[in-house]
Amino acid sequence: MAEFRPISLCNVIYKIISKVLANRLKQVLPDIISPTQSAFVLGRLIIDNVMVAYETIHTMHVRKKGKKGTMALKLDISKAYDRVEWLFLQKIMEKMGFPTRWIERVMSCITTPSFSILVNGRPYGMIHPSRGICQGDPLSPYLFLLCAKGFTAFLAKSELEGRIRVTPKEGEVIAENLQTYERASGQSINLEKSSAFFSSNTTDVQKQHMLQILGVKEVVKFDSYLGLPTLLGRDKYHTFAYLKDRVWKKLQGWKGMLLSRAGKEILIKAVAQSIPIYTMSVFQLPLKLCDELNNMCAKFWWGQVGNERKIHWKSWDKLATSKLEGGMGFWDLRAFNLAMLAKQGWRMIQGIDSLLSKCFKAQYYPRSSFLDAKESPGCSYVWRSLVAALPILKTGYCWRVGNGSSIRVVADRWIPNHPTNKVLHPNHELMAEMVVSDLINPEINAWRSDMIHSSFHPDDAEAISRIQLSRRRVADSIIWSYNMNGYFSVKSAYKVARRIQGVDRAESSNNSARKKVWLMTEEVELFWIQAWLIWNQRNRVVFGGNLMDPRHLNKRAEEHLTEYKSTQMQLTVMQPEQNYSVTWQPPPSSVYKLNFDAAIFFNLDRTGVGAIIRDEHGQVMAAMIASGPQVRSSMEAELLACRRSMEFAVDAGFNKLIIEGDNVNVMQAISSTKIDCSLKGYVVDDIRHLVYCLEWASISTTRRDGNKVAHVLAQHTRNSIDNDVYWMEDSPPPAVEALAHDVLLL
Repeated sequence: MAEFRPISLCNVIYKIISKVLANRLKQVLPDIISPTQSAFVLGRLIIDNVMVAYETIHTMHVRKKGKKGTMALKLDISKAYDRVEWLFLQKIMEKMGFPTRWIERVMSCITTPSFSILVNGRPYGMIHPSRGICQGDPLSPYLFLLCAKGFTAFLAKSELEGRIRVTPKEGEVIAENLQTYERASGQSINLEKSSAFFSSNTTDVQKQHMLQILGVKEVVKFDSYLGLPTLLGRDKYHTFAYLKDRVWKKLQGWKGMLLSRAGKEILIKAVAQSIPIYTMSVFQLPLKLCDELNNMCAKFWWGQVGNERKIHWKSWDKLATSKLEGGMGFWDLRAFNLAMLAKQGWRMIQGIDSLLSKCFKAQYYPRSSFLDAKESPGCSYVWRSLVAALPILKTGYCWRVGNGSSIRVVADRWIPNHPTNKVLHPNHELMAEMVVSDLINPEINAWRSDMIHSSFHPDDAEAISRIQLSRRRVADSIIWSYNMNGYFSVKSAYKVARRIQGVDRAESSNNSARKKVWLMTEEVELFWIQAWLIWNQRNRVVFGGNLMDPRHLNKRAEEHLTEYKSTQMQLTVMQPEQNYSVTWQPPPSSVYKLNFDAAIFFNLDRTGVGAIIRDEHGQVMAAMIASGPQVRSSMEAELLACRRSMEFAVDAGFNKLIIEGDNVNVMQAISSTKIDCSLKGYVVDDIRHLVYCLEWASISTTRRDGNKVAHVLAQHTRNSIDNDVYWMEDSPPPAVEALAHDVLLL
């Protein structure tokens, strides 16, 4: 029965139910599962465990001195899913505080499967198991994490009590924990496949005693952990040479003549260049290996087989550029490797409380941030790889100003839409130790304008004054400046890496001129039809057709073009104009509707805000017009107008509101529950907090015609209004005509 591996086939209805439960369960796993477990937990990656394990093994390997030795234990669990005791799983969920109804639903899912045995192709019997969870069940991985929580709880308790070290007594503690976990959960530790690794300062007597107690074997190094090497020597090239062999096996089975250009492109992008991704997420591959992998893909692309020599009409650097730039969009593996490592560095910057970040911070940068970290003597190769990707992060990060206490005025990047995102003309004597919080008035959360304009160059002062601050006291945060949403992406990091390497051409290299090439003039249209006719003639000859006289090529092309244009003119049908006119809709009884709008006056370097609150009869309850700061986009202007309007409504005492605007992106950002990491994210958060303060609120979007009154009020601020103007239970004179129009259409 050692080779018996039962597989329970789940039907569609069961999988739907199981998937619903799994989606609910995984939302709470980050709060209840130990940080040492990264797989299947939302917001964590299994690569975290690889990097922490490698760093641990490296530290143990280089530790030559000290009286206290350390041991790494690698355990193999036999048939982990099939041996889970149902009662143990149920008690774990009860101990964690899951509701009784939830536990009953989960237990009904895992206790209902049955098995039949095929004998000579016919099913016999109906076996009802008494333990185990199903392979292939969407819920099973999360349930197994709950089971493993019991084991980590045993170890955590022993660790807090200080009983885990490499001594005979503490070895007995580990063995006791393993045996207790086996008896309770039904799991079985396979001692034949389990092994132990000791630090260099552990004595032979200690090693032998621990091995005897635990019953495992000693290894000089673990061969691999989660598919990656655990210790690297000086020869990195040969350590990662297996990647070259795997790529070669994928490519050598495909002859160039069997695949079209499109087929080769897909094979290179989806197969050959995806093989090293997992390794490149942890280690920096040697340049020689990256070049050889690129060379293998280039040879396959140009149809070179074996020792053949074929002309490469374009260099790989050209092919690695985007199709818009004239390339094929292949990856340059050196730049892509750095982009993948930059992703891990970014996760350490954002998740400072994660196990990965805590591990490396304690070892390499205990008194600074990851962005200021450097290589140190004797550091691990994982850390060297992460440091190699730091230039990408230093180029792409930008601080989002909150309270300003964490941002250095001169050294940090914190001014968006400004060259280098730094102060261009710093006064080092005055600003050497200055932080951004010194430039903010904490009482009103606004910039100290007099101080900024007197201390900074006019260009820097203007850029600083344009940064919109939150109305609340919020912490500073780091965002990725190469994405509008502020989130890091490997795609954008890859472009930064290419730019740093000096290979990629500037993205602004006459894109408009490049588009003009594709303008369909009559000559270009005629050329494409001729090319199509030549290709069509070639196919006809290949498949046994007759060769037409090539001297009439131009004439046939002109006839085709004339016929095409005449047909298009006949098919052209005048579409009736659709009336998209939308009128203002009144709110329900006892609820008020807030309409707001923004107007941008580029020639005046400012914006205008208009807001109006009406009841179910269309009667004006309150209205406002105000001037706003200069902005860079319409969305920024609309967000600032929404925040100002919400503040006005809350101050006026309205607690049941329908908030309505005519910018879809703004209204979606406000109503979304997703964290907004963009430069305008703090403004969005301010609006959300104002909405949460209301007793009842609804957010909707309308067209410009349904928001006409607010639009007229915002446009009225063009007339040099220095102070805000308010109307309470009175119609604002600038919008009387628009108000009357809305009332007539009710």
